[in-house]
Amino acid sequence: MSWIFFAVLAPALYSASAYIDRFLVEKKVQDYLFLSILSGITALIAGTLIFVMRGFPLLSPGYAAIVLISGALIEVALVPYYHAIALEDASRVVPLFQVIPVFVLILSFFILHEIPTATEFAGFVLIICGTFALATESGESGSLKINRFFWYAMFSALLYAIPGVLFKFVLAYANFWDTLAYEFFGGVLGALALLWFRSASGSGNDGQIAHLSSDVWALLVSNELIYVAARFFTFYAIMLAPVFLVAAIGSSGPVFMLVYGIILSRWFPSVITEDIRPATLAKKAVTIAIIVAGAVLMS
Repeated sequence: MSWIFFAVLAPALYSASAYIDRFLVEKKVQDYLFLSILSGITALIAGTLIFVMRGFPLLSPGYAAIVLISGALIEVALVPYYHAIALEDASRVVPLFQVIPVFVLILSFFILHEIPTATEFAGFVLIICGTFALATESGESGSLKINRFFWYAMFSALLYAIPGVLFKFVLAYANFWDTLAYEFFGGVLGALALLWFRSASGSGNDGQIAHLSSDVWALLVSNELIYVAARFFTFYAIMLAPVFLVAAIGSSGPVFMLVYGIILSRWFPSVITEDIRPATLAKKAVTIAIIVAGAVLMS
């Protein structure tokens, strides 16, 4: 089967997972720490599968520590992500995560001493302009203001970008799949840290979790499987084709978000309702097009 199929399927699944996240945090589970911890359990299963299939590989202690930290940060990044998606339409929040390559570019410049090309810099500018345009709205006095969800999304994107740089650094010395297994194990450490914080701060909602129905649990588990499948399809596509081509196609995620949002809001409003007024859709379409163009250039 062509790598294009897997490269397109991955963002389609990521986008579907994002809308399930939105449904869960809006109507079923307001405990963001619990949702992030559940993701860590999924990471343990995925990491164990890769670890066993790879014959129990061992990384040097230094590189292992770096990758474990990388995986832990990914789990922590989920907390501000859930905050952002609870505050605003998913089709406005998720496209902002195209800013991750921008953060990676900046961090790579200072940590890996990589110099961006003119094309990458052009993509950098487009993504910044698009994200700010997507996140701003008119205030009461007619002035523009940045919505609060933007800052949660940016913090989450930054936390996602750091693992990207750390993972790339270790890949210069270790096998891809071995490194990925350790990154998943790092997700378990991140989940344990969040579990400790949840218990110490008393910020969890154990009463709500205890009364979750079997249908909600099935949706939670299914969503985690969808997310893991999307990651594996991305990596499989990368094995079959150049990374820049897979990344360029992966930039189509915001387009899927917009289409899904329209379909759900129009035909399944009891599940998800987004702002689909013509003026709002026009703004989303234009800004998403700018962001996607920037992401393609950075690919």
